[in-house]
Amino acid sequence: NVYLYLGDYSHALEYFQKALTDNEEIGNKENFAVIFGNIGIVYKTLYDYPHALEYFQKAIAINEEIGSDVGIAFNFTNIGIVYGYVADHSRALEYFQKALAIFEKIGNKEGIAKNLGNIGIIFWNLSDYPLAMEYMQKALVIAEEIGSKDNVALNLGNIGLLYGNAEFEGYDLAKAEERLLKAIALCEEIGEKK
Repeated sequence: NVYLYLGDYSHALEYFQKALTDNEEIGNKENFAVIFGNIGIVYKTLYDYPHALEYFQKAIAINEEIGSDVGIAFNFTNIGIVYGYVADHSRALEYFQKALAIFEKIGNKEGIAKNLGNIGIIFWNLSDYPLAMEYMQKALVIAEEIGSKDNVALNLGNIGLLYGNAEFEGYDLAKAEERLLKAIALCEEIGEKK
């Protein structure tokens, strides 16, 4: 995970593979699901979407076997992100909605906020700007409620970008600038350079 965070993907994959071998020896299936998910994230980051999807599906299969709803939901979210990257908006929306339903069922507000925001992005990509704004606003409210500063910054930034989109009926450069400056300040506060 440290190598993944540092962007050293070859070492991240090497250690995830070692972890798979070690966990296979002790028969720890729960760790398999996490490791498969992490390998999927590495491949997603490397734009190797077929391998990313393969590992997310492997993680889901194990999470279903061990009954980990949260694991399934996180992997559904990642699959939605991959489909969003390749502009398969209907599949992205399907997976984000599946993840959202699970996060709502188990009461995971962080997951709810992230998937509401993701759904907002998909509606933006589909040029349904009012629905995009609705979902992003809902995501922002929940992120603020739980104190998830990175998620607040992300949604403020996305809302700012939407206000700055001339195709949006609510186009307003002053509101765009205000939201974006708040997002930047929050990112600086939490040290989120990306």
